[in-house]
Amino acid sequence: MNKEITIILNTIQKVKNFVTIVDKFESEIDIISGRYICNAKSIMALFSLNLLMPLIVKIYSENKEEIESFNKVLEEFKYECNS
Repeated sequence: MNKEITIILNTIQKVKNFVTIVDKFESEIDIISGRYICNAKSIMALFSLNLLMPLIVKIYSENKEEIESFNKVLEEFKYECNS
């Protein structure tokens, strides 16, 4: 089971907070920016992306509780399109 969330990490503090949060999950988590896919738990990988654009975060887990928790803790980073 996969879960995708669109987020924005437009400050250094948001990037640090995001990595701290996702590092606590046991499952693999990727971040997708255009055609680039990298490990969302790697702060160096995140800083190689264009952080001014929305990013897609994807968790790969069969654990329903973990996916629900993932969705809740990433609420503060969610990107809402206002168009």
